[in-house]
Amino acid sequence: MDTNDITYLSVGYDGTLFLNGSRQLPWHNITLSDREIQVIPKAIRCYPGNYNFLQRCIFWLYRKWRG
Repeated sequence: MDTNDITYLSVGYDGTLFLNGSRQLPWHNITLSDREIQVIPKAIRCYPGNYNFLQRCIFWLYRKWRG
């Protein structure tokens, strides 16, 4: 089995997404980067229990926007 084209996705404790392996979309000839796949904005990428007031507001707005 050839594993050269496999891309692995990992999640950090703060919600940061990490890519390992190929990082390629082979049929489209596009390379993905860690920065392009982030779902949670950097301002709130930490443990939610440690959010300050502003981060809680941003997170609330983000959740409303995402649905």
